[in-house]
Amino acid sequence: MTQRLLDELTGRHLRGAPASTLAAWCGVTASGLRPLLKQVTEERLARPRLAAHWAAVTHLGIDELFWQGRVLCVVVNLVSGELLDILPDREKDTLRAFLTEMNSLRPGCGAPVVATDMWLPYREVLREVYGAGLSHVCDRFHVQAKVGMDLRDAVRLILPASAMRPRQLRRVNEAFVQALRSGEVRLQVEGITAREREVLATLVELAVQAAGIWRSATVEEAQGRLSDWMWQRALTQLAFRQEGRTGQPFARLEYLLQAWREEILAYFDPACALPGGRRPSSGRVESANGRLRQLLRESWHARRRPYAATARDWDEQGQYERLWVRAMHGLNVAAGPPERLSVRLRPGVPPCPCGVPAERLAVTWSYQAALWDRPAGPHHVRAVAETAATRCPECRRRGRLRVDVQHGMTRALQADLREWRREGLSLRTLHRMTGVSAGRLRAATERALGAPAVRPPGLIGLQRWRWRGRDRWVVTDPEQGTLVDLLEGPEEDDFGAVVAELREWLTLAHRRGTTHVMVGDLAWAGHLPGPLTGLADRFTVMTAAHRALREVLWRVTMSLPVAARRAPELHRHRFVVLANPDRYRRLEDHLARPELLAKRSVLQHRFQAVQVATALVDELRTLFALTDEDALREALDTWLEQVDLHRTVEDTVVGARSLRFGFRDAAALLEEYRDAVVGGLHLQAARGLSLGASRRLLRSLNEHPAAAQGDFEFLRRSALYTLGGRP
Repeated sequence: MTQRLLDELTGRHLRGAPASTLAAWCGVTASGLRPLLKQVTEERLARPRLAAHWAAVTHLGIDELFWQGRVLCVVVNLVSGELLDILPDREKDTLRAFLTEMNSLRPGCGAPVVATDMWLPYREVLREVYGAGLSHVCDRFHVQAKVGMDLRDAVRLILPASAMRPRQLRRVNEAFVQALRSGEVRLQVEGITAREREVLATLVELAVQAAGIWRSATVEEAQGRLSDWMWQRALTQLAFRQEGRTGQPFARLEYLLQAWREEILAYFDPACALPGGRRPSSGRVESANGRLRQLLRESWHARRRPYAATARDWDEQGQYERLWVRAMHGLNVAAGPPERLSVRLRPGVPPCPCGVPAERLAVTWSYQAALWDRPAGPHHVRAVAETAATRCPECRRRGRLRVDVQHGMTRALQADLREWRREGLSLRTLHRMTGVSAGRLRAATERALGAPAVRPPGLIGLQRWRWRGRDRWVVTDPEQGTLVDLLEGPEEDDFGAVVAELREWLTLAHRRGTTHVMVGDLAWAGHLPGPLTGLADRFTVMTAAHRALREVLWRVTMSLPVAARRAPELHRHRFVVLANPDRYRRLEDHLARPELLAKRSVLQHRFQAVQVATALVDELRTLFALTDEDALREALDTWLEQVDLHRTVEDTVVGARSLRFGFRDAAALLEEYRDAVVGGLHLQAARGLSLGASRRLLRSLNEHPAAAQGDFEFLRRSALYTLGGRP
C-alpha cells in the first residue's frame, strides 16, 4: 500500500465511496481496507477545531437535513459556501452550545447575520445568545414555499372532490407559475363553473401578490407591499363569508407574515447584505444539503436503516460521526484543476524487409503532434507523439513510422469516451475528466449512440415520469426489469395530445406482438387501444385505496376545530395511519390516552370513519392472497358492495360524509376497470409479475447522468443503452 494510493482511497472514501467499491477498484481486499479507512476517519474526528475556521464568518445559514429518522442541523458560511458544522439535532441546547463555542473562537467579532427558516426555536436561541445586536433574516425560499402550499389548500376548498381535481390542481399551479413570470393570470381549468373560475383567479392573484413582496428594492417598499397584501387578503376573506363559503384562505400565510415581519423585512436591509450587495438567503445551505444527499446516495450504507432484528447492534452514533467526518473533510475540500501529466509515445520499429533486425536500423526521432491519452486517476494525460525516420544500412531502404492519431486522442481514450458517453456523461464532465476540449470530444463521440431499435415484448409496463416540468411515458419490460422505450410527448402540455401519441405508439407495439399492458394508474386503462388488455398490479390497486384513505383523513381533519387540528398528537396519528396502517389499527386505544380524553367528544365520531376506512383498506389487501381468478372477482365484488353500503348511508355526521366522498373515486375506478384489476392480481399471484422492477427504473432514471442535461433524445438513447441492455 503506497502513500499515494492510500491518499487516493482516503479522498474517495471521504467523498462517499464505500469500502467494498474501493476494494474492487484497487484490488485490495475489503477486510484489509476497512481498518485503514476506519483509522483515517477516527483521526479526522479527533482533530481540534481551528480558530481561523470561524474568524472570517460574517453571514451564517442554518437549515436542517433529515437522516435515518432524525433531524440534523446544517450550518454553512453564506459568503464562501463552506460547510461549518453538522449538529446531531436541532434542539435548543445543542444549537446554544454550538453558537457559544463559535463565539469563543471569534474574539472581538460582533454577531453575524443569520439566515434561517421559520422554525421558532431558531429565533429564540439566536435572541438568547446575541441579544439586541442580532441580525436575523427569514429565508425567502421557505416563505415562497408557504405561498404555494396555502394556494393549494385554498384551491381545494373551491374545487369539488372528483377524479379531475388532481389535474385541476396542476392547472392552477401552472397558472400561478406562469403569472409569476408574465404578471397575467390565465386559468385553463376544465370542469368548473364561471364563478368558481373567477374565485380561483382571485386566489392566484393573491398568491402572486404575496410572491411580489420579494421584488421590493427597499425596506419601505416591502412594508407597503406587505400591508397591501394584508388588506387584499382581508377583502378576499370577507367575500368568502358573504358567499357562504367555508374556510380561511391564506390564513396560515398571514399569521407567518405577521409573526416573522421583522425577520422578513431584514432581508431588504442593506446592513444584512452579503459582500457584493447580494441578498442573504439559505441558497448556499440548500446547495450544501444537496451535496450531503449526493454523498448519502453514493454511500448507500450510510443511509440504510437496520431491520428490527438487527436494531440492537446498530451504532447510530458511529454512523453520525462517520457522516460528519466525510462531510467536513470530504465536501469542504476545494477541488482545483487536476494535475496534468506528460508522457512521450513512440511507435515500435519493425525489422527491415530485407532481414536486418530493428536494432541495426538507423532511427531518427522527430516531434509530430500532441494528443491526449487515458486519464491516470484524477490527472489529465497529455502525450507527445513522435515520428520515426528509419534507414537500413544494408539495402539503404528508408521508412517513416507514425503514431495513429485521430481527433487528437489515442484510440484507447476514444473507446473510453464512447463508452462514457453511452453511459450518459456530459461533454463538460468528460472535459473535466480528460482535459480534452469540447469540440474534440463532440467529434469523437458523435457516433457513440446510434438510433436504438425498439422491440416491445408481449407484456409491457406503462408508467409516467416527471422530467423537466413535463410528464414523459416510460415503457418497461416487467418480466426482465429493463427499459423498452421513453416517449417524450408533444410540446404543449395537453392531456389529449399526450394520450393520442401514446395510443399511436401502443398500436404500433401491438402490431409487433404486444398483447397486455400493465399500467401504473388505473385511470390509464381506459386510454389503451381496443386490442390491448390492461392489467393492474397490487401496488397500483393499493395506490387508489390509500388515496381514498388520505381523502378521508383530510376531510376529517378539516372538520375539526383549529386548536384540535394543530395538536401534535393528531399530526402523529395521521402520519402513522398513512405511512403504516398495520401498526395503528386500534384507534380506540389511541383515543383512550390521557392527553386525548378531554378531546374525545370531538374526535370519537369523526375518527369512526377513519376506522372504517382503515378496515376497508385491510380487506382489500386480503385479495392478494387469492390465486383463483373467479375467487378474486367474487371477493372484489364483495368489497365493492361493502364500500357502496357505506357510501349510501345518509347521515349528518361529518365522518360518514367523509367516508362516502373519500371512497367514491376509488370504488368507481375499481368497478370500471374490474377486469384489469382481476387480471393483474391473478398474473402477479400466478407468475409473480408486477411493476416493482419498473418502478425502481424510475429512480434509476432520476439518478441517470443524462437526466441532468436538457437533451431528451440523448437521454432516451443513453437510458436504452444502460437500462435497456441494448446498444
